[in-house]
Amino acid sequence: MNRDEMTERITEALERGIQESIEGRDVEPFRKAAVTAYRLRAGAALGDEEIARRVFPSDVEQVVRLSLRVVETDREKASSLFKGALDQVLSRLSAAPEGRRAEIQKKSLWKFWKR
Repeated sequence: MNRDEMTERITEALERGIQESIEGRDVEPFRKAAVTAYRLRAGAALGDEEIARRVFPSDVEQVVRLSLRVVETDREKASSLFKGALDQVLSRLSAAPEGRRAEIQKKSLWKFWKR
């Protein structure tokens, strides 16, 4: 999968997760979408809980819960809170290594040091 396809699939997963979270008033769809996005980005064979701790920690979960609470009374504030949570998830995703590229870089560095 090339970078554009990966970006498109990550965007779709996060959009769907946010929509389902708002419709169902639940954090879990957004959390699952963040885990899916991490798997797409890093190709990690880690467990869901470990990935969730990396990309969707408790502070992000609390912001999403707060935004779900205020979405009925103040949509603008809820939108800002969701944007903040999404920014946090995206910044954590950008720090994740890209699956195959990370493996190749490790191997090439090892060859350099082996010489």
